[in-house]
Amino acid sequence: MSPSVNALVLALATQALSVPTTSAPHQQTIQWRSYPDVEAELHAAFPGFNFPHPFECSSLSVPLGYTDPASEPLDLSLIKVNATKEPVLGSVLWNPGGPGGTGFENLAVQSEDLLKTLGGQYNIVSWDPRGMGKTIPFDCKFGQNGHQRRDVAALWSGNLTEYFLDNGWSQAKDYADTCYKAQNTTGRFIGTAFVARDMVEIIDALGEDGLLRYWGLSYGSQLGAIFMAMFPDRVERVLIDAVVNPHDYQIGHWGNYLVDADKTLLAFLEECAKNKERCALAQFINQTTAVDLLSTINAVLEPLGQDATTNIKARTAYVEAKAAIFSGLYFPIT
Repeated sequence: MSPSVNALVLALATQALSVPTTSAPHQQTIQWRSYPDVEAELHAAFPGFNFPHPFECSSLSVPLGYTDPASEPLDLSLIKVNATKEPVLGSVLWNPGGPGGTGFENLAVQSEDLLKTLGGQYNIVSWDPRGMGKTIPFDCKFGQNGHQRRDVAALWSGNLTEYFLDNGWSQAKDYADTCYKAQNTTGRFIGTAFVARDMVEIIDALGEDGLLRYWGLSYGSQLGAIFMAMFPDRVERVLIDAVVNPHDYQIGHWGNYLVDADKTLLAFLEECAKNKERCALAQFINQTTAVDLLSTINAVLEPLGQDATTNIKARTAYVEAKAAIFSGLYFPIT
């Protein structure tokens, strides 16, 4: 990481470490076992999907608030996929990113690729970090609390600068007030520093060597960096993957999120044109150069974009088409 990124991470960690912490009242051991009701729940969430590896589940009690010795407990829902090769070298904690990705569901679905990437000799453990899935999910309950979502038609048909100057601040305040009303009891216990402390509790309860082996994607890279800054003596090996820009993340926007999206699309189209026999897109529209492929795609999108401000069907089709392209770039299938 660059010096500026290191400085930011260390500053955040220093702030998090400036308050006293409390640990669970006694050393716990995780008791893993299969839960038919959990398996049924996952099968219902992914109908027809055959989970590639069996998994075991457990729960771990941690303090809801690490700064309060009298804090009530919080139960973390854990999931584990066992190593497939001997000797087993330990357990790797895995976070799929988001923030908002449920480790519980994602590990069950992606276990084959994860085990293969790690060589098969590590157990993989994941959980739902605070604020998502099964762990005090952060839900502002907009419909129940009277919050009105933005007028989407106005966003599409008007001047965005004027719209946000006129309405943005009041709507942001309304949004924040609605979330506070819904989350004022537990919302202050949700954050990356708390999740890092939960990770300490997990690795202690695993009963191995007390050191973190970790793989985090996207937001998981931020979580891994914060953990390393907060607990450098508890780290054995960490992989941060699909790394987020920590400055953008802390500021609260994704300013550099799409900087190279056009370059990525063009690079894909160039490879598609070079390998037409293996590229369904090139075969479907019968084009042989990246420029021709891009021109054909734009010829489809431009009329939809022009009609999107006045036609709901065109707007829906335009958004879905762009989303499909973006999703393909973000999650390429190899």
